[in-house]
Amino acid sequence: MPNNLKVLNSIHENMLQRSIPPGSLQFSSTNPAEYLAAVNGFQESCTSGFSEKMAKRLTTQRQNGVLKMRAAMCTNEIVNHFPEVAVCERQEKAARNGNNSWKDIDINSCLRIQSNLTQTPPLLGLKNHLNTQHGIFEMHNITIVRDSCDASDTGTEWPQSVANSKTLPHGSDKLPLFKLLHSFGQKGEGFGEFDEPVGVTFNPEGEIIVADYNNDRLQVLSIEGEIIRVHDHYSRESGKQFAFISPGGIACDPSGNMTVVEKARNRVVVLSPSGTILHAFGRHGKEQGRFRGPHGVSVDARDRIIITDTMNSRVQVFDHEANFLFLFGNKGPGKLNYPCYAIFHAGRFYVADTDNDCVKVFDTRGTFVRTFGDGFSAPSGIAVYKNKYLLVCDYSNDCVKVFSFDGRLLNSIGTSEEGSGQLFGPEAIAVSPEGKIVVTDKLNCRLQILELVN
Repeated sequence: MPNNLKVLNSIHENMLQRSIPPGSLQFSSTNPAEYLAAVNGFQESCTSGFSEKMAKRLTTQRQNGVLKMRAAMCTNEIVNHFPEVAVCERQEKAARNGNNSWKDIDINSCLRIQSNLTQTPPLLGLKNHLNTQHGIFEMHNITIVRDSCDASDTGTEWPQSVANSKTLPHGSDKLPLFKLLHSFGQKGEGFGEFDEPVGVTFNPEGEIIVADYNNDRLQVLSIEGEIIRVHDHYSRESGKQFAFISPGGIACDPSGNMTVVEKARNRVVVLSPSGTILHAFGRHGKEQGRFRGPHGVSVDARDRIIITDTMNSRVQVFDHEANFLFLFGNKGPGKLNYPCYAIFHAGRFYVADTDNDCVKVFDTRGTFVRTFGDGFSAPSGIAVYKNKYLLVCDYSNDCVKVFSFDGRLLNSIGTSEEGSGQLFGPEAIAVSPEGKIVVTDKLNCRLQILELVN
């Protein structure tokens, strides 16, 4: 789930996720007993309802040896029958009964539970594959047109599935086509490496600023992935310095000032481009102007600061000087459940309502208007592309979905896993004024850059 925070709801609001989050375990990929212990531990650390929800999310069909499992499988079945022997018994029994639904189970894949367990190589191999340039795709028949690709790299495609042609915008005869430009980064602590990149934005110079969550820093990079500078602290005008702790959402205003959510401190800081504090506000609590596990931030055309107060299940809005204006989403028909990101565009707030698996739309005063996005699984980052499309990171489905502003699905970009042009937990998304799109491919510990070509 975005930034591994969902599991905290069922444990304790003051337990902060750091390098080893609550309810997570590290284990080798060669010991089935450790697998069983990890899954049992995961079940025990969560409420039964949450465990059941995660079990349902294991019900997927993916290629290349990844899990195929029946929808009817419940949490206890996963825990009790997870070891190799039990799975083999199930496969043999199914074969005798003529049931093929168990034959493709890969037990290693059972632990790929989106970011709620700490994954370590070789189970997932969070390594980067860099040969991703220049893949252009015609999406209506899913044919692939590629140039300048490494023929030895079979994962360079950027697959795109499309909705029925009836979902095209009014007056349009084409679906949006995308070109993958760059993919860079890998798991690590060095410059240009990441440990779960979360929030991302562009500054006025077109540089990328990414919140490197577990490395407690911001990294500033060029569109080609060259490191420009790193902020591991910020300071007051007096010179007193503060280390970043768990930077999450990040946004820039037209002056280049950075607004950063610090989750571990339950506060927001507004910094100059050099990292000097302009404003700092918020602390733990449920009152207005206070936060519990704040996640995303955006700055709208009015320079208002929009914060998703995630564990309070609401959105709070502040002016450019950090004065509280209003909040919404905590009650009524549009009540939110663990919202992660929110933006304001053309008189509407669009909120990724993560635990309700949808996007909710509110008017200028925060009054609920409607819901869209059937088929989402933990929607996360959200952005507008040049007043044409709404882009939403579908975190647990490992793709980015493209919508019209009236909520019609136009396209879905990306497939699961760690190969070039694939996504594993896309967390946040941002669009530059020139139309470059950056996605934080969080669980692959890298960034992917693409652009719209029609």
